[in-house]
Amino acid sequence: MRKIFKKFVCAALCAATAATLAIAPACSGYYNKISLDGDTSGEVTSNGGFVVQKGNYVYFVNGVAAYTDDNTYGDVEKGAIMRISVSDLSDGNYSSAETVVPQIYYTGDYDTGLYIYGDSIYYCTPSTERNSDGEIQNSYLEFKSANLDGSKAMKGYYYQSSSNSIEYRYVEIDGTVYLLYVASEALYDEGSVTNIHSVNTETGTDTLLAYNISSYLFDEEDAESGTVFYTMAVTDGIGGDNEISMSYNQIYMVTADTTSDANDAKGYDFSYIEWDDDEDEYPVYYNCGTLVLDGIGLLDGKYTATQFNTYGAEDDRYNSIDHPNYTYALSSYRNGTLYYTRTATATMMYTLTESAVTAGGYNAIDGNPAAGEEFLIDGDSASSYTFITVDGEVMALYTENNRIMLAEISGGVVGDGYCITAVADDTPSVIFTDDTYLYYAVAGDNDNAIYRVDYTGSATDYNTLSTDSSYNDYKSIKILDIEYNSSWFIPEMIEGHLFFASETDEMGSFGYIMVCDLSGMDNAAINDLNEQYEDLLDTIDNIDADDYANLTDALYYLFYTGDEDYLEDLINAYVVVEGMDEEYLYSKESVQIYHDFANADSGEIDWSEYKDISKTINGKTVYGNMRDYYYTLIGAMTEDDYEDYIDALQSDYMQDYPEDDSTWWENLNLAAKICFIVGMCVAGVILIGGITILTIGLVKRSRKKRNGDVHDDRLDVDITDDRSIDVYGGDESDGDSGEEDDGLED
Repeated sequence: MRKIFKKFVCAALCAATAATLAIAPACSGYYNKISLDGDTSGEVTSNGGFVVQKGNYVYFVNGVAAYTDDNTYGDVEKGAIMRISVSDLSDGNYSSAETVVPQIYYTGDYDTGLYIYGDSIYYCTPSTERNSDGEIQNSYLEFKSANLDGSKAMKGYYYQSSSNSIEYRYVEIDGTVYLLYVASEALYDEGSVTNIHSVNTETGTDTLLAYNISSYLFDEEDAESGTVFYTMAVTDGIGGDNEISMSYNQIYMVTADTTSDANDAKGYDFSYIEWDDDEDEYPVYYNCGTLVLDGIGLLDGKYTATQFNTYGAEDDRYNSIDHPNYTYALSSYRNGTLYYTRTATATMMYTLTESAVTAGGYNAIDGNPAAGEEFLIDGDSASSYTFITVDGEVMALYTENNRIMLAEISGGVVGDGYCITAVADDTPSVIFTDDTYLYYAVAGDNDNAIYRVDYTGSATDYNTLSTDSSYNDYKSIKILDIEYNSSWFIPEMIEGHLFFASETDEMGSFGYIMVCDLSGMDNAAINDLNEQYEDLLDTIDNIDADDYANLTDALYYLFYTGDEDYLEDLINAYVVVEGMDEEYLYSKESVQIYHDFANADSGEIDWSEYKDISKTINGKTVYGNMRDYYYTLIGAMTEDDYEDYIDALQSDYMQDYPEDDSTWWENLNLAAKICFIVGMCVAGVILIGGITILTIGLVKRSRKKRNGDVHDDRLDVDITDDRSIDVYGGDESDGDSGEEDDGLED
C-alpha cells in the first residue's frame, strides 16, 4: 500500500513538473528549472569521456540509458548528467550527487562524451520532437549545452543528426566552441557519402569542410583537438564525361575553425562540365582541407597530375618524382602525430606530426619519406600497434599471443619489444592508460574484469616477475572482482577513483555507475585489498551447509545490500503463511551469525576484524565485510530499478517468499488480531456514541421548532385549530366544544 501511495505521489509531482514546464517562456529557448549553487571555476581534466572534472566538481553520466527511454526534460534520472563535489567524492558521500541536466545523455560513439568549456557543459541527447504521426523521433540525436549549474539548458540544438551513432568532437579554438562531426549523408541526391562538418556554436553556422572523403581520424589521445586527418581519392576530370580514377590517393587535414572560403580560394576549375543543375548547389568536389601527403608518382614512366595536386598539371617540378604511385591508409592519430601506412611495392608505417605540416615551407610531395628511409614497422601488422608516451618518449604498445608488449622507438624504427605482463592461456586487451598504469581486460570467462600494471619500468624491471614471489609495482594486479560494461564507455580514473558502468552484482541489467576508491594505492596495496576481499568471500563460501543451511547465500545478500531486516521478514512470513517453525529456513544459530555479520561482531564466526577497517559511506559506517566498502554506486538509481535490483538479489541469494493464499485475518499474528479486535470495539463505541449524540441533537432541534424558538425564513402557515371558525358551514361555534352538534337532544 505504501508503495502504491509513493508511486501516486511521484506521478502527481511529475504531472506538476510537466505543467510547470509547459508554461515556461518558450521564447527563452532554455529550460529554467535548475540553478545549482557552488563554485564552478577551475581547470578541466578528462574532457571527452563520460566523466569530466572541472575545479571542485566532477560531472558524470548517471548510468547507461537507452535512446528509446522517456527523455522528457525534468523526468530523467537514469542517463542524466550529474555532478559531485570533489570533497564529497573524497569523503565517500556518493549519494550527494546533484542532477545538472535531467535529460538522457546518449551517443553511439563511445570514443567521445561530455565536454566542458568555460561555464558550459556540451552534450548530446535523443530528440523529443514528434513527426506528423505523433511518433517521437528519438533515433535522432541533438547536440546541446547547458550552464555548469544546470541553468540555460537548451530547448533547441546546435545540430540534429539523423544518426545517433555519429562521430563527433566538441573543440574550442580561439575562445569559440565548435561541434566537429563526420556524417554519412546524401547532400545532393547522388547517394550517401562521408562528409566532415563544423558547427560554430556561437553563430550556428554549419560549414561543410570536406565532401566525399574516404577515411578519417580524430585525435585518439587528445579529445580536445580540433584537427581531422582524412584521405581523398583523386579523379582526373571529375564530373565530366571522361573522368579517370587515379591509382593513388592523398592525405588532408582540416581544423574546426576553417571556413568555406578555404575551398573557394583553391580555385578549382570545373568549366569542362556541362551542368544539369546549378554548380553551386551540386559540387562534384568540395575540400577545405590542407594537402598533407600527395601520392602522385610514376605510372609507366610518367606522372599524371590533376587540378587536385600540389602544383599545376604542367609544372616541371613533377619531373623530379622517381617513385611509383603511393596509396595511404590512416592507422592512428595520437597527440598530434599521424601514423599512416604507405603502399607502393611494399607496405610500411610512417609518422608525420601536425606541427611539421603547419610549419613554413612544407610540401605535400617532398613530405613523403624517401625510398629506403627508415620506417616504424612493417605495415602489414600496423593495425595491432598503439603508441603511447612513457616518460616523454613515444613507445609502441602491442599484444603478442597472451602477452602485452612494449617496444622502444630508436631512430624512427620500432625495436624489439619486451613483455610487461602475461596472461595464462588468454588474450589481454588494453582498456586505457594514465600517466603510470596500463589498464587491461582479459578474454575468457571473466573478460570484463579490470587489471592494471605499471608500464613505466625498464625491460629489466619485468624480467624477474615470473619467479619473484613478492609483489612489486611492476607486477600486474586484478582489481577486486570488478566487471565493467565493455559495450559502453571505457572506465575512467578521476581523483584516484575508478568510475565504471558496472556489470557486477546483478547490476549488468541496469548499467549504473560505480566507483572504486584507489586513492594513493600502489599495486602492492591493491594486492593487500584483494587478499582481504578474497579471504572474506572464502569465509562465506566455506560455511558448512549442513550446520547452517541457506546461510552462505543469505550472507551474500547481506554483503551486497546491507539489508539486515529482510531475513526476519522472510522467516516471519513462513511462520505466518505456511505455519512453519521459526527454524524452518534458518536455524537460530544461522540467524545470529547473520546479525553478527551485519554488525561485524564476534560470535560463532568472528567478523570483528572488519569493524576495525570501516569507512564512512554516504554518512553511514560501512564495515570491511560489506561490498560498499570496496566499491559502490555513485549517483542515483530510479525507484523502479532499485526495487528490481533488490528483487533480483533476493531471488538469487534468498529463499522464495511464500505464496500467501490465506485471508487477511489468517495473516495476522495474535498480537495484531487482539489490536484489531480492540480497535474495532473502540471504533464501535465511538460510532454508537456519535449516532446517539446526533440523535439527541436532532430531537432537541425538532422541539425548538415546535416551540417557535427556531427561526425559519420560509412562509409561515398557521395550521393550528382555531375554534372560532365553523369549518362545516355554521356561522357560530358553541365555544365550549370542538365537537360537531349532531342535532339530538339529551
